[in-house]
Amino acid sequence: MKNYVLGVESLIRSGQYDKALNELADISNNVIKTTSVISSKDSVVNHILNAKLWNMEREGIRLERKINIDKEIPINTGDISVILGNALDNAIEYVGSHKNVEQLISLDISYSRNIFMAKVSNPVEENIVIPKDMVLRTTKKTRGHGVGMKSVKDICLRYNGTFKVKCENKIFTEEIIMILDGDKNVKSSGV
Repeated sequence: MKNYVLGVESLIRSGQYDKALNELADISNNVIKTTSVISSKDSVVNHILNAKLWNMEREGIRLERKINIDKEIPINTGDISVILGNALDNAIEYVGSHKNVEQLISLDISYSRNIFMAKVSNPVEENIVIPKDMVLRTTKKTRGHGVGMKSVKDICLRYNGTFKVKCENKIFTEEIIMILDGDKNVKSSGV
């Protein structure tokens, strides 16, 4: 996927916008084989959540959701993608690889009166101790597993927000709260 993104980026940088858009549409159609189930006032959030929902359905994981977004969220597209993508990927990875926990992820996301809030929770086998650096060590042999949570924390700090991670009563929760000023935080693809 990273190489694919590099190819599309090169099309954009060379001014081939229509071709880049067609390439993105092709990959999007291949990734999301389901109709858009989640619909809010923010199309980027809709796309991210529908893609993750498709992944959950493929893994046999249910999504309990509460979504209240009354207008487009004024945050950089890359930042909202990292925030939601990382939290949901963490939950999907854990629940999908631990079949003895309830196959359920809870999502509560809202944007109203310039306050963005997202909370993702999932059951765990036993309570997890959260290190201060937020880099969780797992049995995976890959280096840096959990580094995405630090990226989410950094993004929240840039927007003067908070990022809390807790694990209580065998429920792991990531919570993001940001107060956004639409004039200062403008959506951009970063290209």
